[in-house]
Amino acid sequence: MMTLKAKLVFGCAMAIMLCGPALAAPVSPPGTYSIDLAVHADDKTRIYSVKLTDDFCGQVKARVDDIADEINICTARSTGTTVTLRIDWSLSAKTRVLSQVSSMVVTRGAMLTLKGGAATLDVAVQ
Repeated sequence: MMTLKAKLVFGCAMAIMLCGPALAAPVSPPGTYSIDLAVHADDKTRIYSVKLTDDFCGQVKARVDDIADEINICTARSTGTTVTLRIDWSLSAKTRVLSQVSSMVVTRGAMLTLKGGAATLDVAVQ
């Protein structure tokens, strides 16, 4: 027969064995990414900013005079400080339409430039 002290020690040991792994590996909250976008075309720059979480999509639509930008951007969770982006962007002007779809893995703090003919899209992830 077990003494009271032995029962307490046994109970504590069982609690540590059963709950220890759950306490050691907490689930991290989804990442939040601030994504700055700059469209360069016809010697003009238009700047946008989007804030997204993991596995989420956002959209920017803007029209200035005869120029229209449309940017669809989606994130997918990656490991560590990286995020996978899928960007579908288009620029419509008087006489042309430029369009591009890209997918990339980006590190926080990095800036990428996507070239689409006569226009470029700078993407910075924070």
